[in-house]
Amino acid sequence: MTKRSSSSGSSDLKRARIDLSLDAFDCSICMHSMLKQIVQCPTGHSVCEDCLPRIRSGSGKCPSCHVKYVRKPPRNFAMESLIAQISFPCQFGCGATALPADLLLHQKSCSMRPIACIIAGCEHKCPCEKMKDHLRESHQEEVLFLTGCATETVDKGIATTTFPHQNLSATDFSNAKGVVLTVENKAMWLHQRRTEGGVFMTQAIHFEQPMMYEMLFGNDEYDKVSIRGRSMSIADAGQESNIKLPPCLFQHVLDNQGVAQMSISATAIKDAKEPPCIQL
Repeated sequence: MTKRSSSSGSSDLKRARIDLSLDAFDCSICMHSMLKQIVQCPTGHSVCEDCLPRIRSGSGKCPSCHVKYVRKPPRNFAMESLIAQISFPCQFGCGATALPADLLLHQKSCSMRPIACIIAGCEHKCPCEKMKDHLRESHQEEVLFLTGCATETVDKGIATTTFPHQNLSATDFSNAKGVVLTVENKAMWLHQRRTEGGVFMTQAIHFEQPMMYEMLFGNDEYDKVSIRGRSMSIADAGQESNIKLPPCLFQHVLDNQGVAQMSISATAIKDAKEPPCIQL
């Protein structure tokens, strides 16, 4: 067997370009570019790995030819190799383009990625930067909007909680409104104030840009406890609170009536890493 000729004609052939619409690499189920593993039905039609469970939970048949998928469908390595060399646009419309591996990383934190509303029972989804507007338009009864710095009255960490002229909770924090604090046209959300096992918890969450927050417990005539840290992204906020404060610390800041003032302020920062859980 002779080696393939390395003539200029052969080199030109290898460098030939073919114009092809990126739609050709869309999954027939989700209609997004197939950037991960690609699997095939017995007759060769391709879908992305994320959509295979959807097929199996239904008829188990290929949506194109209606042939049933085998237990372990083969991958389309040829198409995966081709796609790996192509730059695709972000599916959320932010304008970014990248090779599949980099694009998948980008899309996890894209500012245009729709996220679910953090108000329980609301099914609305929108980008992070639109969430503040959604809360203002649709959840006026559940959210208190403040500017600059807010002050809250805390009675032994678990009792009556008030902002100026606002009665937010009768006994614990279960009916307390969420607080949106706007600083330099950016917003931070104080979410899920509660006590569990005698520990005061809350989440400091940013919408567009990370914030450096400070929560100051105390009164002018008594000791003060200060908690500082970076907010977490609303896209990544889960059940775990990034602020935890044992109630025993309130004993150092309570006045004669057993009440402490809690002030919350924030400053917008850039290039902040997500904070660890803070516990004093």
